[in-house]
Amino acid sequence: GGLNRENLLNIQIPLPSLDIQQKIVSEIEVLEAKEKEAKEEVEKQKEKIEPVYELVGGLSIPKINKQIKLYEKAIEPYISMGAGYEIPDRIMGKDNVVLAGHDSPELFENLVQLEMGDKMFVLENNQVFIFEVNSIFKAEEDNVHDLKQIRENQKEPMLTVYTCFGGQNTPIRTVVQGVLKEEVSIEHSDKRIQQLFTTEHY
Repeated sequence: GGLNRENLLNIQIPLPSLDIQQKIVSEIEVLEAKEKEAKEEVEKQKEKIEPVYELVGGLSIPKINKQIKLYEKAIEPYISMGAGYEIPDRIMGKDNVVLAGHDSPELFENLVQLEMGDKMFVLENNQVFIFEVNSIFKAEEDNVHDLKQIRENQKEPMLTVYTCFGGQNTPIRTVVQGVLKEEVSIEHSDKRIQQLFTTEHY
């Protein structure tokens, strides 16, 4: 009586029949295949997810009373929320940095009101870059001598800001350019300059 080694060794554990064993194996294989498929789908979807571009600074244009957020790249949805860098490897204060954004009321709708001599202020990495407008013109989006030249050929310390002219489906762009006049740190800048930017920009 009772449990002992001999009794335990004599206990027979019933195994399912071969048919049932094969059915279990088949079901496991189906589940493994579904898991593999799900993992592949997750990887595929990951590739489709757009990278998130960071807020990198601010653009202030006092003449039209605008403070505009600057994002790393000039693509949607960022050019609807602010302006983006058209050529990301350009360096502010050294190259012609090109910013683009929509002509909505919150952004660049009134860009056409700028005049020669007006100031544009860019805050980036706690530095304020002060540009003076020296060129205002309209350009064809596809014209190689207009915007393509602006984007690719000019390599001097300046700022180019452009937006749609007359609605988002038009090929015409309003282009405003300014030459760099001064660069100061935000901490050591004039209070009036500091007030051009909200804390979310730096």
